[in-house]
Amino acid sequence: MIQPSPLSDPEVLISGAGPTGLMLALWLTKLGVRVRIAELRSGPVQETRAIVVQARTLEFYDQLGLSADALKRGRSFSGLNLFVGDQRRGAVNLHGMGDDHTPYPYLYTLTQDQNEALLVAHLAALGISVEWQTRLTGVTQDDRGVTATLERTDQTGESRTQTVQAQYIAACDGAGSTVRHALKIPLSGGTYDQRFYVADVDLGAGCPATRSA
Repeated sequence: MIQPSPLSDPEVLISGAGPTGLMLALWLTKLGVRVRIAELRSGPVQETRAIVVQARTLEFYDQLGLSADALKRGRSFSGLNLFVGDQRRGAVNLHGMGDDHTPYPYLYTLTQDQNEALLVAHLAALGISVEWQTRLTGVTQDDRGVTATLERTDQTGESRTQTVQAQYIAACDGAGSTVRHALKIPLSGGTYDQRFYVADVDLGAGCPATRSA
């Protein structure tokens, strides 16, 4: 059993260090709430995954003092083009969208890996480190709060467990959420029959696919 440290028992334990969990950790830390954030992965995603953020995301980043850093990492765009082969079959003009409603009247290309790197860096600046390679294996609740069991894999591949007491636990760990299963909360929504693929590729300048956006 890992011996408790001064931060072993936070006010809020966050399970999952995707954009949702990282953003929650950052907000709570800014508000003076003690948090821990555990993630099964070994680090932030390396793939593009989600590509675009909306104006409201940038407005939240502005409130947290992150917008300047975020704007350095991506780029805005004002239109979409649809190509079939080498023929443009459609276009959507987004220029000026939201001019009277937001200081960020555009869609902004800031991919999930860029967002996660941004949030992890700003959490680290506040003294909060994501506990990577750490699995939430169980959670119970009573009148005092929640008791969670964390299983951590170290660099040697050895697993160790730790029991953590918290006032609250936030389930930011996706469709297979351990917290959701423990609380017997059903996953609403449905599935698609179609199969979708997402890929990061390098294309030559002569390839029509490079003109798809």
